[in-house]
Amino acid sequence: MSALDAHRAAVDLCTYCPKLCRWACPVAEAECRETSTPWALMTRVDDVMTGRAPLDAESAEMLAHCTGCGRCQTACKHGNDVATVLQTARAEARLAGVAPPAQLAWADTPPPASAAWEALPTGGPIRLLAGHADDDLVRAALRLLRAAGGPHRPPGPAARAPPASAIGRWGPPPPPTPPSRRCGPPSAGPSASSAWTPATPWPARAAWHGGLAVEHLTEALAARLPPLSPAPHG
Repeated sequence: MSALDAHRAAVDLCTYCPKLCRWACPVAEAECRETSTPWALMTRVDDVMTGRAPLDAESAEMLAHCTGCGRCQTACKHGNDVATVLQTARAEARLAGVAPPAQLAWADTPPPASAAWEALPTGGPIRLLAGHADDDLVRAALRLLRAAGGPHRPPGPAARAPPASAIGRWGPPPPPTPPSRRCGPPSAGPSASSAWTPATPWPARAAWHGGLAVEHLTEALAARLPPLSPAPHG
């Protein structure tokens, strides 16, 4: 039995839809490829589940075109969780040994050093997942969060977190996993987490089984910025 079986209903919702969320996918828009649309990716998952296509290197490469940003789910009238389905399919591809080697190597590559991230305090209620973001992106993200007036602004302390490469875009590594490479819940007991890159929040949510609120940078900002007022006319 495949882990994908639990997502049968979500796959059906996408494969029978006439690509109504196509415009919301940044990858499909940037690549101008129908094979990168959420509908196409979910159709490939359906083909794998029904045996019409093998779970091979070609299928795995196709599944890699989702960043997990969640825009298709936001645009979907059903709120279909495409990212979780594709993450599950990629984890299956990794277990089958067909995940793209270059992407696996990237996930295991230590991220660039960030002085801004290293300067954060290690205790407090907020866990910051910098992932592979460089120092400029970390600094910009911190400025935005502090300007939004959220709990990231001093004197509220922020908790520093290690990169989540072990739970990156290809899902959990095949067992057994060395404990040193697992990215588990923080020992200091933070209540929330923010991540810079869209590929980080959703595997982190799955890995921590709902024990920690994980939000992308844009979600953190949206929750903390006051509602925008309409611009005056004239």
